[in-house]
Amino acid sequence: MGCKAANLPFVYLGVPVGANMNLKRNWKPVIDKAPNSVIDLLEKIRRRFLWGGTDEKNKIRWVAWKHVLADKELDGLGVCSLKSLNIALLYKWIWRLKSENSPLWKQVICGIHNLSRKPIYNLSKRSIPGVWNNLISISRILGEMGLDFYHFISTKIGSGRNTLFWLDNWIGDGNLALRFPNLYALDKRKSCFLAERFSSNGFLWAWRKNPSLPVEMEKLAQLCRLLDGVTLSSDPNSWKSKLSSDGQFYVRDIRKLINSKVTVGTNSTTVWVNLVPLKIICFVWRASLDGIPSSMDLSRRGVGVASTRCLFCINGVDVMDHLLIACDLAKEVFKWIFKWCDVPFVSFSSVSEALNFAAKWGNCPKKKEGLSCHIVRRSVVYLEGPE
Repeated sequence: MGCKAANLPFVYLGVPVGANMNLKRNWKPVIDKAPNSVIDLLEKIRRRFLWGGTDEKNKIRWVAWKHVLADKELDGLGVCSLKSLNIALLYKWIWRLKSENSPLWKQVICGIHNLSRKPIYNLSKRSIPGVWNNLISISRILGEMGLDFYHFISTKIGSGRNTLFWLDNWIGDGNLALRFPNLYALDKRKSCFLAERFSSNGFLWAWRKNPSLPVEMEKLAQLCRLLDGVTLSSDPNSWKSKLSSDGQFYVRDIRKLINSKVTVGTNSTTVWVNLVPLKIICFVWRASLDGIPSSMDLSRRGVGVASTRCLFCINGVDVMDHLLIACDLAKEVFKWIFKWCDVPFVSFSSVSEALNFAAKWGNCPKKKEGLSCHIVRRSVVYLEGPE
């Protein structure tokens, strides 16, 4: 039939065929291109798994999912949104298009969409449907979140041959077309490269009409001062990310930024101590948000319980703030911890108040671990129940 012989594995329509799908790296091309409907379905599976539900039966969701997804810096659980991760992975393709030299896929994309003199915010022809056009649409998604898609990437000047003088972000904050719109309107060569405008005697201008108005002359003087000292070299241009200290692009940086926009933090001040088991810290985090199935909370949700009284002291109501803070047993453990840390005893009324107090203790490991150990002891007692 005249077909060319090939070997397995190979990629067909972006999906690996004949590869060992038990290896994580072989799933990367699939994950990078996951549509929103698939992301939403995967998020639903994660949410159901977290609370122990199944396809046939749902379980009570004790904490809002947007709080679970929020980063720990925002007092969330730090699970991370799959949508944020997916957008960050798509964003990486923009970075690769601008930063990699001449891979075959880049040559194909640039040829189809005629990108030789296109700025970073115009990297596709809308009249040509396909995967690349869908990928570029993430700029609109980020814009709806209040994030400037192009603000996070800038050019480090070398030869200046592939850097657009007006339209690329190569000097200062933002491109020159946005910062000097009056001069940009007067230029006849709006898509010229930096190397084409630079000479040993200064910059070469191609005005449609020489700047003459006072505001135009003032802006031209500002532009000349900004360009004073700019030099080119024989090195190729390179791109750098503004989200990292070393200028390299990391998916985690943009993912974290996007996640802060699509999730909602909490007022919890959980102290994340590495020496304390993660399961216990998660318990404390849930308790601070009243997300533990105490007898009173179960009763409020229509679940039948024998009693809503505290099983430890019989005097209080079975709610988290009482079980971990106000119960007589909890107070005794607290006194022991304060004595061990050589700190005057302080009485609390809620889990959040205790966590706020611990957060103000500073960076003393002994003190933070002391309060954490108390929470561990109380949590273990709660999980195991009274003798």
